[in-house]
Amino acid sequence: MSLTLLTSEVLVPMTWTSPACAPPAEKARSLAVTATTLALHVSGGPGLAAVGGHATDGAGRVLVPTSPDCRVLAAVAGRARAARAVLTDVAPLPVRERVRGRLELHGRLTVPPPAVAAQDWERATGRPLEPGRRVLRLSADTVRLDGTEIEPQAYARAEPDPMAPHEAEVLSHLAAGHAAQTARLAGLLPRRLLAGAVRVVPLRLDRHALVLRVERVGAADTDVPIALTSTRAEHPGQVLAALRALLDTATGAARRR
Repeated sequence: MSLTLLTSEVLVPMTWTSPACAPPAEKARSLAVTATTLALHVSGGPGLAAVGGHATDGAGRVLVPTSPDCRVLAAVAGRARAARAVLTDVAPLPVRERVRGRLELHGRLTVPPPAVAAQDWERATGRPLEPGRRVLRLSADTVRLDGTEIEPQAYARAEPDPMAPHEAEVLSHLAAGHAAQTARLAGLLPRRLLAGAVRVVPLRLDRHALVLRVERVGAADTDVPIALTSTRAEHPGQVLAALRALLDTATGAARRR
């Protein structure tokens, strides 16, 4: 396979145009899936904080299940309210600076009728809405990813990365069950990137790249994306196949050393 290394310190800046990074709208849609916390701020009304549990529909609208006695639900019922959602993506593994990104969505918050909400929720998640639950739905007209504005229509048209729902599980498995392979992946990096390193941790995985974080004592950490393949993966199986090929490459390189 063709192996490409792109680093923020050595070869190419880690920008949105890097071939080992997702386009901005796709990254934003993926973050909406991988985000572990959501803070909802309603203009002139009560707010809501949630850890997990939200979903996004096919157009990127945020769906937040809530109880019938929720104060936000009462404030919004019957009329749309201006609102802002802040979604925070936290690395699934224990690393320094665990926040990987933040997505801000500004727009209209509504409460769809129960039948519509149940249908939207099941279509978005593949599971039925719990009995007695209602849904808050935020439609965004302003989208900001880590402070950079993204065209709302581009956000709505983009699709989340196919690995987004599975990334945390795969990275946790790689770190916990394949420490030797992770060490071999680190061996693919330029030696001067590893100078002073105390640990190398898999930080992110999508169809574009596996990102390794090189941690150091008394110095800044470096995030290094390794491009998986030049072929655009359309489902998780293709991403996992590319990851296995990368691991094979790392194993072969270790044997030759």
